[in-house]
Amino acid sequence: GHPKYEKYLEVDTKKVQKAGQPLADLAMCFYKERNNDTKHLKEGVARYADGTEYKGEFQDGKPHGRCDHLKRMELKEDGSYARELAQYSGQFQNGERCGEGTYKTSDGLTYEGEWRASMRNGKGKQVLSASLVEAYGYESYEGQWEDDMRHGKGSMTFGINGCFLYEGPFVNDQREGKGKVYLLTEKQSGDGNRRKTATGGGGGFGLGVGGIGLGGIGNLMGAGAKK
Repeated sequence: GHPKYEKYLEVDTKKVQKAGQPLADLAMCFYKERNNDTKHLKEGVARYADGTEYKGEFQDGKPHGRCDHLKRMELKEDGSYARELAQYSGQFQNGERCGEGTYKTSDGLTYEGEWRASMRNGKGKQVLSASLVEAYGYESYEGQWEDDMRHGKGSMTFGINGCFLYEGPFVNDQREGKGKVYLLTEKQSGDGNRRKTATGGGGGFGLGVGGIGLGGIGNLMGAGAKK
């Protein structure tokens, strides 16, 4: 080694410069960091190991902005897609569903409305297919949500073929406080279509509607308090 550089570099007994530390593979470091296989994307498609496929805009490797779709897929043993389980389209913020969006499941649940932190938050409407009504206890809900729970002012249809309508307050997914219950009947409108119209109403659950007394209303209201 040259005497000029010996004070900066390690040398062996023969005054030969030793091999230094290898340079870092910056590309490998970049892609080992979480989410960095999509960090360069502004817009595109990402497929994840859990069977999720995202198509839309990105920021810093995370879904952010417009989401054309976020699909949750069922995977086969070989890793290929078997079928779609659920899909979301709408807005994302920093990797989470946030803003306006629509969520649909393959078994018939549809939610349209506001999101925050990937949960239903704000105003939204959820409608259930006939196959899910018994399990959930209601046909549709429209109103306020908080952290995936019905919370605030809302309206819910329930009963056989959604024949009852409740309007009033909800607290932590349950009806609570003073509300009104209506019987919905189908009538022929001027344009030839059949529409449901509300009759009855009143404060509390003591009102008998359609010849059904308090017991019947109470049972139906209890059934509608699920999920």
